[in-house]
Amino acid sequence: MEHWKLTIGNEKRVPVINLFYANSRYRFWTGKVIGLKLTSYDNPELLKAAFELKLIEGWRPPQKTKQEVDLIPTVVEILNKGIKDKISQGCSERYIKDARRVVNLWKRFERANNIRNIEIDKLSEIYLSKFIIRPSWGPKTQRTIKSTISPLLSMPKLTSAVKLHKPLSKLNKPIDNISEVINEIKNYNRNLY
Repeated sequence: MEHWKLTIGNEKRVPVINLFYANSRYRFWTGKVIGLKLTSYDNPELLKAAFELKLIEGWRPPQKTKQEVDLIPTVVEILNKGIKDKISQGCSERYIKDARRVVNLWKRFERANNIRNIEIDKLSEIYLSKFIIRPSWGPKTQRTIKSTISPLLSMPKLTSAVKLHKPLSKLNKPIDNISEVINEIKNYNRNLY
């Protein structure tokens, strides 16, 4: 025979029916689960008696099931996890420093655009391109930010969808007399001219 025990308790000054059954405690404030319109606040003794009667008739409380909530991680959580992974992989201090800077820049971007705690599945190409392509950043900075954030997010399709302008190449030292240099090249080898 199954053992159960019914008591009347108080929770926040409101009477409650406690049912101890199968190593679990069930608390009832109303008789809804047994099909009655009674509340423990109005008449706790009557509600306890109703539960006792239903238990004798064979009614058992519904089994408690733990519902696992799948929390979708935010972009910041994914970026921080990526940094931890890169540290464990032994990446350079310079890369880790750049990665932390990208996380801080992303947090500022979220605040500025009122998209705090955006979930990773809601991250779109639009948000990512708005983050990477900024008028205040030059093409080389944009490329550095993109190459840093890409492995942290582990979403190659999304990051490759953001197209960057090719940075303009600059000579380190400007040449004053270009015509002289071209003439010297011509004298050295006509095929190069």
